[in-house]
Amino acid sequence: MKTNRPPKDARSREEIRAHYRIEKQLAAKLREASRDERKELYTRLYAKLFESVPYFSERVADTAGRRRKVSKQIQFLSRFLSPDKIFLDVGAGDCALSIEVGRHVKKVYALDVAHQVNRDRLVPQNVELVNSDGTSVEVPAGSVDIAFSNQLMEHLHPDDARDQLESIHTAIVGGGLYLLITPHRFCGPHDVSRYFDRTATGFHLKEYTVYELSQLLKLAGFTTICFFAKFQGNYKRLNLTCLLMLEGMITPLPYKLRKSVMGVFPFKLLRRIRLAAWKKKQ
Repeated sequence: MKTNRPPKDARSREEIRAHYRIEKQLAAKLREASRDERKELYTRLYAKLFESVPYFSERVADTAGRRRKVSKQIQFLSRFLSPDKIFLDVGAGDCALSIEVGRHVKKVYALDVAHQVNRDRLVPQNVELVNSDGTSVEVPAGSVDIAFSNQLMEHLHPDDARDQLESIHTAIVGGGLYLLITPHRFCGPHDVSRYFDRTATGFHLKEYTVYELSQLLKLAGFTTICFFAKFQGNYKRLNLTCLLMLEGMITPLPYKLRKSVMGVFPFKLLRRIRLAAWKKKQ
């Protein structure tokens, strides 16, 4: 193991190694699978991972930690929410965020390949669970005002990324937007392979740069794209071109130097990619 464990990860080195071996093995099956095979494998392999690694069930059981995470997401999302909106939570997981967002909007579609809803958690009537095969978004076309994903893009097979973005674009109403959060590749990897490898080899099938994601969003049909960065607890909307210039300055740097620079202002603004992409009004 080449790096120290972060403070929030109390597992032993042996437990982390076991997690790494299992996740890397399962992720390899997904990487090597055909497009049709992946439609079934996303659900099955993630279920296998959750069953095999106690770390994930412990995270689900950490209700206090989950509430803190949801609170941080609501802090960012609140500027976009209103009682007349329909919200799509892409990668809803345990639906904790979907349930909280449901208090602020008309309706929520909670989309996931493997919902992890706790049996004792009541899902409100305005929150609808929707299953996905990894790329499909089975909601009425043009019905969603705001779509949102947090740490989802990196879990998609790179050959499926554009397909899912196009499905999300179809689901969104003209003038609606997609809010996307994902860790930047230059300060990764961010899955369990962070302890062993320079690039992600676990279930982060591809970690992205701002440039790569902005290009994918444009190919999927989105027009206006901007970047949100957090300053002293507040989120500020930034011009995408400025962030692309910063990214371009450090792209040629060697791995270790580039990763170090990502911790220095203003480059550290890139560490958490927060993009807002609007669909052209009809």
